[in-house]
Amino acid sequence: MSFKPSFNFGSKNNSNEEDDEYSFGGSSLDPTSQFSHTQHLKQPLVGAQKVSNPYLPPQTGRIGGITNRQSDGRLMTAQGTIIGKDGQRPMTSVRAVGYSSNKKSFDPLQQHRGPAPPLEEKSDSSPEEQAKKKERKVHDLVEKSAAAAYNGDSVMALERAKEAGKKEKQLCKFREKHGLSEGINLDLTYSVCFNLASMFHMNKMYGEALNTYQLIVKNKQYPQAGRLRVNMGNIYYEQKKYANAIKMYRMAMDQIPNTSKEIRFKIRRNIGVCSLRQGNFADAIDNFETVLENAKPEDTGFSDFLTPFNLLVCYYAVGDSNKMKRTFTRLISVPLPGSTDEDEEEEKSREEDTHEHKERDPLRVEVVKRQKSAKRLILIGAKLIAPYIDPREWVSGYEWLIESLKQDYPVIASEMEIKKAVTYLRMKQFDKAIEVFKSFEKKDHALKAKAATNLSFLYFLEQKNQLADKYANLAVRYDRYNAKALVNKGNCLYASGEYEKAKELYLESIGVEADCVEAIYNLGLVNKKIGVLNESLQAFEKLHTIVPDSPEVI
Repeated sequence: MSFKPSFNFGSKNNSNEEDDEYSFGGSSLDPTSQFSHTQHLKQPLVGAQKVSNPYLPPQTGRIGGITNRQSDGRLMTAQGTIIGKDGQRPMTSVRAVGYSSNKKSFDPLQQHRGPAPPLEEKSDSSPEEQAKKKERKVHDLVEKSAAAAYNGDSVMALERAKEAGKKEKQLCKFREKHGLSEGINLDLTYSVCFNLASMFHMNKMYGEALNTYQLIVKNKQYPQAGRLRVNMGNIYYEQKKYANAIKMYRMAMDQIPNTSKEIRFKIRRNIGVCSLRQGNFADAIDNFETVLENAKPEDTGFSDFLTPFNLLVCYYAVGDSNKMKRTFTRLISVPLPGSTDEDEEEEKSREEDTHEHKERDPLRVEVVKRQKSAKRLILIGAKLIAPYIDPREWVSGYEWLIESLKQDYPVIASEMEIKKAVTYLRMKQFDKAIEVFKSFEKKDHALKAKAATNLSFLYFLEQKNQLADKYANLAVRYDRYNAKALVNKGNCLYASGEYEKAKELYLESIGVEADCVEAIYNLGLVNKKIGVLNESLQAFEKLHTIVPDSPEVI
């Protein structure tokens, strides 16, 4: 079915309006037929033209928005102004909806109510408002306690935590008294108690911390509070109550779902550490092996160096050299935090930009801290097992470790070479030690300083003072804040009779490292040599407090 407009030219109300009306479907478009309040026209409009296309409205000859047609008073709509008997008057097409130029209040329903009165302010003396104020005070005290703990002021943190606990109890009583028990904030109570227990723990008040944790754990309104048994286990571990710590760790792990793999593996690692402390190496090895087999870095997303290091210690205690080598290989295969190619490129760009290098972001500082911790564990593990990898030939153990570390950890490999040379010294194989130390002449400045310090010491013992002075100068030049290098240089000056210069170097060494035994002892000797006995006596008395059983000092 199609809809077509019909055009009836000749349908009219008056015989004189023959050429003025257009109707669609027989309905007239005469404005007087739509608005009864207007005057009925007796004459047709002048200037209207017939159109050949019936779909288009008639042309009116508008110029600039004003029509050229004239009327005897007929009102036109949406056409600007028209000329009537009384001259021009304003357009009236918007008056029918109630608009006018008079500034009156909008009141279409004629209710005459006027503007709405202002909202009434709530009274501060109501119990609900008082409770909210008290709650805000408790929040503020908890935040101040946490801020003090972050800044290292444990005493102030504990005082704020205790005050927050008191205020929170008063708040609960106030709500119960005024019938506002439904508004008691359980989350606020939990945070106050947890913060108080943490502050007790920070201040080594283990009994109070355990009691506070126990109150939270036993409260059935906190179904997830069982995880806090990990903190209780940590407290027992610090108290060296390893059996109680293991019990708490196991109870905490029972309440943690299997989906939280990372937390479960860390708790199991804690159980292994407690077993290691107890000397139960079999259980410790079992726990550590379980963690290593399941908690792979590509699955968990975190680099775990502690677990393979602790397992390495267990195998060292058992004396299994093959498993020591295997575990050390697993230790160095763990990726360092922030060791991706993108991170390395970002670090290079930071080093090129001096401003960014000076103002590192906290996240980067944390990554560097973790990297140093990981490298420290690797170095300690290597030094621990090196002499015991091959009981028949200790040198082969060092060589195997150095080869394993050269690719990913060249600095640690160089440290192991220095350790090998020091082992030669202990076995009085001076020629081999000198040979190893001389191989560091073309390496990093820090390694050069360490090697030159040891070479200076060796040549000084062999009474080759020129060579000793040469390497002492190299060590001081590479690292001015190396206390051992300053002592060696002072010894060379002492041997050549330059006692005042030697004294200055000994004092400088003590300034770098306050408990440098060699520097304090040599300072006493040089003061005695130049006749300053009081200062010499002071140096020996200070040294006696550090090493009270030394016969040379006495």
